[in-house]
Amino acid sequence: MRVTLLAVLTVALLATSLPGQTTEPPAATNQLLHKIADSFGMLRTTDEEDMIATLRFWATGTMTVEGRPCRLANYAASVNYHVPGARIDYACADASGKAGPRRIEVVAGMFAWNEDSPGGRATPAAASADERLLNLWTLPHAAVKAAVAAGARTVVSTEGGATVLTLPVPSMDASMRLTLNSKPIAASGSQDLVKTALPAGTIIERVETRRGNVVTETTYADFGDWNGADYYSDVVFPRRITQKQGGVTILDLTVTKTNTYNPYVVMPVPQNIRAAGATALNR
Repeated sequence: MRVTLLAVLTVALLATSLPGQTTEPPAATNQLLHKIADSFGMLRTTDEEDMIATLRFWATGTMTVEGRPCRLANYAASVNYHVPGARIDYACADASGKAGPRRIEVVAGMFAWNEDSPGGRATPAAASADERLLNLWTLPHAAVKAAVAAGARTVVSTEGGATVLTLPVPSMDASMRLTLNSKPIAASGSQDLVKTALPAGTIIERVETRRGNVVTETTYADFGDWNGADYYSDVVFPRRITQKQGGVTILDLTVTKTNTYNPYVVMPVPQNIRAAGATALNR
């Protein structure tokens, strides 16, 4: 079953920004990755295959936008791990709490652009592609997939009593460090999960990425099934997401709802964005 997990995740990621890595990690690492995926609720079917392909979540909170603080009037994220791609749809609130201009930021593989509406008029944002894609890989389920895809390049160590996984992201000359929980976590949300603590060493609580001189630390807390009482899936996701750069908080989200039943999520690359990308590559 663990071999199946490795095969399924690796095949799914061969065409992504994480280059294909067919060298199987050591058995102990593979077993650990299996346990992490299992705790997150990623494994389904009798073969325990990773069935999480897409995800949507909604949140409130704050973030930094173009160097300025933004109190969110709304925030929705749609992720497709197989593209890989993401669409972040949000608006900042003004002093009265009214939503300001809608902002939609998209990444799909090597392409990045902004939209005036989902799937609408697209404006190139090529310079943001790596940053947006790296942010996608820091999401807990994505980080598991990235660690599996890195194969033998994923290194496991122990630091301060916690298990740490270190892996490269060669396509953007970056690296990731995943820190696992050192103590059991009581999950919230689903009644099934409330009765069962998530074991120590099986949940990613912190992800640190390094790309050039930029170090980003993302922490996760309050794990549970946030799909809603009539839509539980037993897929675990953090309610709190906090991201810092240089000790400064640039993102602080409280997740209000998730859809982990593989919702329809696509981000086809608009022709003008594809053409702009091809032009830049040929220069």
